[in-house]
Order: sequence, then structure tokens, then C-alpha cells
Amino acid sequence: MSRLLMIGATGYLGSAIAAELARRGHTVLGLAANDAATAALDAAGYETLAGGLADVELLARAVHGTDGVVYAAGAPTPQWAETERTAISALLGALSGTGGPLLYTSGSLMHGPTDGRAATEDSPLAPPAALAFKAAIERHVRSAPGVRGVVIRPSSCYGNGGGGPARLLELTRRTGAAVHTGDGAARHSFVHVEDLARLYALAFEGAEHGSVYLAEDGHPVTTRRLAEALAAAAGVGGQVRQITDEQAERIFGPLAPTLAMESVVSSAKARRELGWIPRQTDVVTDLTAGSYRNTAA
Repeated sequence: MSRLLMIGATGYLGSAIAAELARRGHTVLGLAANDAATAALDAAGYETLAGGLADVELLARAVHGTDGVVYAAGAPTPQWAETERTAISALLGALSGTGGPLLYTSGSLMHGPTDGRAATEDSPLAPPAALAFKAAIERHVRSAPGVRGVVIRPSSCYGNGGGGPARLLELTRRTGAAVHTGDGAARHSFVHVEDLARLYALAFEGAEHGSVYLAEDGHPVTTRRLAEALAAAAGVGGQVRQITDEQAERIFGPLAPTLAMESVVSSAKARRELGWIPRQTDVVTDLTAGSYRNTAA
């Protein structure tokens, strides 16, 4: 089994990936930017690398004692793009010539509006402005010599009472109603965090250099139906309301325009090439009768 550097091991997605890799016998070295992260990694039984993404020399040195890297960090700050570019460049440089894997987390929103037809890995990229920087990083990862570079583009992630749905539940409870933009008919693809973690493990162990995989569970949901499920889970009497684009921007920031656009993708390639099969319940069921029920106030 491998020893790997896990970037984002204490985050929502990263912690699920680390747990799945450890379950499969891999040794996880997690990057810890603060004492809380160190405590979480210690509690999980992982090795700890104290430091942050901006310390590229530290990252490069750490890679030399590992067999590969999984990058699942999310840092939506004004410095996000530059921090990610420099970190990935350092990690790829350190891995160069080893043939070891580097899995980079992108997102299904890179395909932009899908307009009623599920996007595949070969569909054109049209990312929102906030994510446009990831296109160049994807190309770098997939073309880096001497490295087994792989890109994962997850759709909206849910499960285990966390992630985006948990934040939306908090908003719904606070405002007394679940919200959507547009007419609520736009569909979005989703993937359970534990299913997604298994995809990362499969890709780490066997995906070919230059591969890219979309991840979704086969159950796209309209924004109106998602809002209804959030209202039910939050206990606000089924209250759902439409908000304007301006209101959405104040609440959700630069990614607000993606809420009203169709974003449906296909994970047929991951199923075919890696044998990945989503097993968990869909997002609506999880909200109304699953892991999010106990999070309601």
C-alpha cells in the first residue's frame, strides 16, 4: 500500500477521502494548518504535516517521502487562485519522474450551463469567472511529465449531514424559508461524499495519467425540488420562495449565477473505466429522511 500526502484531509470532502484510503490500507499524511486540524488528524490516526498551502518548500519536501498526492482543498479566498496554482506546481515538480499519482479536485461547474444535455468529460469547458483559473491547473496536472496526473470534477456534494446542504439548511432555518432563483426548473447533479471518496480511491489506485472523471449519482434534482426538501428538513413549514439574482449574489457571492443554470453531468466514464458505482441514497431522500434530519433545529 502507499503513503500519500493528503491536502484537505480535515475538510468535508477530504476527510471522507482520507478515511476511505486509510480503510483500504494506505497511510495518510495530512496537511495541518492549525492546532485544530492537527488534533483532528491525530484523532483519525493519520500522520501530520504542520503547515499551510503557501509553504511550497514544505510541500515539496513532504512529497519526497510519499508515493502520491491527493489535493482536495477548498479555499475560496481572494488568494485562492494563486495559492492553488503555486501549490499544485510545487507538488507536481516534487513528484516529477516518480510516476506517482496526483489527484486534483476541480468541479462539474467547469462545464458551465449544460442546457438539458448531460455534459461528459469531453464536453467544452465554460467555467464561471470564479472558477476559470482551474482550467489551466487541470491542463497542468494532466500534461505534467513523470507524474500520473488525474482530475476529478465532482458535482454538488452532500451526505453525512454536512457540505453545501448543511449550510443551506442553516440559511433556511435562519430566514424561515428555502430559496431558489429563476423558475426553479434548472436541474443540478449531485454525488454523495462517501461515493465520491470511493471514486478518489479507485482513481488513486488505478486511473491513467491524463484522465479526468466527472462524478454524479444519476439523480439530478431541480432547484425547486431541492428547496422543498430543504424546507422540509429545516422544519419551516414547507416555505419556499424565489429570490432575485441580486439577492442571490448577496447571499451566495460570486457563484450565485450558477444556481439558476442547468448543470447536469454524466459519470458514465468513471463507471466504465474504474468500475465505480454510487451506492448511497439520493440528496432529496438524505435531506428529508436521512443524515440531515438530526441537524434541524
